[in-house]
Amino acid sequence: MLRRLGVVVGTMIAAALLVGAGAAASQASLGSGSASANANRQHGVWRSVQASTDSRVFRAVPSLRARVCAIGEVSVTVSLSGAGAPMLVQVHQDDGPVIAPGAVTFAPEASGDSTSFTFLARVQPFEANDHHYFQVEWRSLTGGRATLLAATMNLVYQQGSHAC
Repeated sequence: MLRRLGVVVGTMIAAALLVGAGAAASQASLGSGSASANANRQHGVWRSVQASTDSRVFRAVPSLRARVCAIGEVSVTVSLSGAGAPMLVQVHQDDGPVIAPGAVTFAPEASGDSTSFTFLARVQPFEANDHHYFQVEWRSLTGGRATLLAATMNLVYQQGSHAC
């Protein structure tokens, strides 16, 4: 009887673990997650020179790049003033991955409009170094002319300690 009870309990635990793993896999497939840090630093850059593109390929927004020494979560708020065709905007980390949530759409009015969006990254030391680069990129959604009138990028993060 005890042995049978042990098998039943073991089976129930295994089933619970599988359900938990399935929920975690489901959450990951939805593209959700979290990060945190004890933010104690802020860094901002801006541009007020107009730029236009009709490219459907992502390109760096000139002057919207920053290098910071950070650990944990980095929040990158991008604010844009634009006109013309809808545009996609994303932020690259360390010339590698696009940070969460990925590309977002900004569809300004023809006469001009503004928006702001916060992107999130989780950073850690790479080869004993906490320096990280963040670059805003954009492209035209339709191939029509998208115009950037002004833009800012503001990073909030926790100061890293490796090779800073």
